Amino acid sequence: MTQILLRFLPLSALLLAACATAPPGERAPVIDAGSPAESDIGGAVPSSPRSVDQAPTTVEVIPLERAAPPAGSPAVASLLGQAEAASRERDWSAAAVSLERGLRIEPRNPVLWNRLAEVRLQQGQFRQAEQLAAKSNSLAGGDRLLQTRNWRLIARARRQLGDEPGAVEAERRAEAFR
Repeated sequence: MTQILLRFLPLSALLLAACATAPPGERAPVIDAGSPAESDIGGAVPSSPRSVDQAPTTVEVIPLERAAPPAGSPAVASLLGQAEAASRERDWSAAAVSLERGLRIEPRNPVLWNRLAEVRLQQGQFRQAEQLAAKSNSLAGGDRLLQTRNWRLIARARRQLGDEPGAVEAERRAEAFR
């Protein structure tokens, strides 16, 4: 029995190795997080505290700045690219779906949490946007740029919720990371 197992061990290792690599000539997609001039998530969000039933007005969204590498796996990089393409088209639902799928693969990716917070802000889900940005901050480690973005997003969300003192505090925290 042991001899049979030893005979098939190299074959099974070879098969598993083939599953873990990309086919020859194919490369994983590379997603550029963009620069201020190439904002991926931008546009308008509701500008005043409102109930869910009210129509939104507009407020400027801070453009996406170059952040840490967005993803550790090709699948997540692809999903992030899909989310950013959907965001450019203002298809916030599709962007959220892609980001949520990415988070199921990499639940500790702070960039994905930040991008989902931006999408929720666009959708007028201010409390959730604030919570998602806080989650991103908890995972951001030493990424000061991402932490600054998260605190600015938290400030915008709090302002939309009518929490001006909380917004001022969040802006103060954002400035501390600059």
